[in-house]
Amino acid sequence: MTAGLPLTIPNSFARNARWFAGAEAVVDSGTRLTYADLDALSLRAASLFAQLGAEPGKPLALLSPPSAIYLIAWLGAVRLGALPMALHTRESAATLAAICRKMRPTLLVYDASMEELAAGTTAGYGEFRA
Repeated sequence: MTAGLPLTIPNSFARNARWFAGAEAVVDSGTRLTYADLDALSLRAASLFAQLGAEPGKPLALLSPPSAIYLIAWLGAVRLGALPMALHTRESAATLAAICRKMRPTLLVYDASMEELAAGTTAGYGEFRA
C-alpha cells in the first residue's frame, strides 16, 4: 500500500507507472507502450468513457481481440470505476446482444476490426469505437 492509498488496481498501476515510467509495459504486433504511455492513455480512456455515459459501478462492455487497445480500454474502465465486461470475439452478434440485454452495459467499446460484430450487438446502447 502506498501512503494511505487503498490497495486497488488503479492505485497499484499508478504507483508502477511512477516507478517504471520509461519501462516497456505492453507490446503487441503494432504497438509498444511504456508504463507512462499506458498510464496516460488509460486515464484519457477513462475520461472519454465518462463523457460517453459510462458510470462507476456499472458494466462497460469491451469487444476487442487481445491487444494494447484492449488493455488501455480495460484499465480505463477500471480507473473510472466501471465494471469491465469482456465480450468474446468469436460469439455471434445475437449471443452478444443477448448478453448485453441481460447485463445492461452503459457503453460498448470495440476495436475497429470488430465493427460489423459490434453493429449487430449494440441495439439501444451507446458505443465507442477504439
